Amino acid sequence: MKMPLALESVAALVVVLVATGCGCTPTGEDGADCAAEPLANPKVEAEGAKPDGAGRLALAGEVKSFTPLEDGKAGTLVIGDATHGDVTLRWTLPAPLEVDLAIGASVKATYVRMQGFGGSATGLAIRDDAGPILLVDDGGYGNALMAADLAPLTVAQRDAGCRNRKNEPGSLNNFFLVVTAGEGDAATKVEKIHGETGDLEHGGATYRVLPIKSTARVDEKVWTDAPYEFKAFAIARRPAKGD
Repeated sequence: MKMPLALESVAALVVVLVATGCGCTPTGEDGADCAAEPLANPKVEAEGAKPDGAGRLALAGEVKSFTPLEDGKAGTLVIGDATHGDVTLRWTLPAPLEVDLAIGASVKATYVRMQGFGGSATGLAIRDDAGPILLVDDGGYGNALMAADLAPLTVAQRDAGCRNRKNEPGSLNNFFLVVTAGEGDAATKVEKIHGETGDLEHGGATYRVLPIKSTARVDEKVWTDAPYEFKAFAIARRPAKGD
């Protein structure tokens, strides 16, 4: 005669079923949440000027107005550029980030929109003489921002040991988004799964890192017209305390 399962066993079974309901390993390396879902895609726009043939719009000038990103409202920045006049930049993120911007400051900005056969990639980089202020990249069909846009920061991925249990060819798995500042022994870095945030210290500044989507395919033998890795992120230099 079969004996009924003990209550403790039933509870444990329910936990396992719930945890694996996503079809993936619940926890990967270093506590990675393999079930974490990517956040909503960021959006960036430019009004008043268009990108060049390479898909890039470079601006430099004084901040005429600045509205911080808030729930339900896009962040906006108006730059007085010598060539294009007043240009408005807008960004919408899945979570608000404080940005070290002020009216009257001198900044440089690069808006990127690249259109490919299978999709587009958009990005925004706002900088001053001290380095990056705001970096946003939607990671669509390759990253829009180049190394020079990010410097002295770099963005990469690290395998979090997450594997889709369905064994679907070309399936996406959660990877750590790795943001590094500096080089060698002086380098600092943050590694997070999408949805988490972390702070990175460099050169007296604090950067808040928000991974929005960090996934990759581990089976490169599978043909697909989509990228093998997705790195969507936002990085903002936080205002100094007391500002």
